[in-house]
Amino acid sequence: KRVVKKKGFRLIATANDNGSGDQLHIYGGGQLLNKAVVSRFGLFLKIGYLPKDMELEMVAELSGLREQPLLDGMLQVANETRRVASSDPSKAELAISPRNMIDWARAYKINDEAQAGLDHTQLAEIVLINRLPDTLQGTMKTLVENKLRGSKLTGLKKAVS
Repeated sequence: KRVVKKKGFRLIATANDNGSGDQLHIYGGGQLLNKAVVSRFGLFLKIGYLPKDMELEMVAELSGLREQPLLDGMLQVANETRRVASSDPSKAELAISPRNMIDWARAYKINDEAQAGLDHTQLAEIVLINRLPDTLQGTMKTLVENKLRGSKLTGLKKAVS
């Protein structure tokens, strides 16, 4: 069967940008796209990350983590990974997305509630670092250690009787 477009017909396609792109480096999608597919879409919009305050508010709301210095440090790590990923497509997997931020913030809450006693790097390894190729794991560890060194863990402690 053949689909015939009618007047006013529009097709909109979306894809997540992790920077890997197509063969011509025109489109930075979630996976390598065939140039024949890319050529069928004449307009590309790139939408960046939320402004800092909005992203922090969203992460706090969806994770329940409210410690501002810790959230600020996490966003500094995320922004640095995004900067590195945008300047070097081979490091695109390094970028921490808003969804990754929420997962990471939830890990802090779980760590405290379970009194697991994990430090910043151990939490980052569980949530962020282990998802990366071996070649990028050291970079992420260094970022976390440098940006969160001075910030305290969330400090939600259960009373010990």
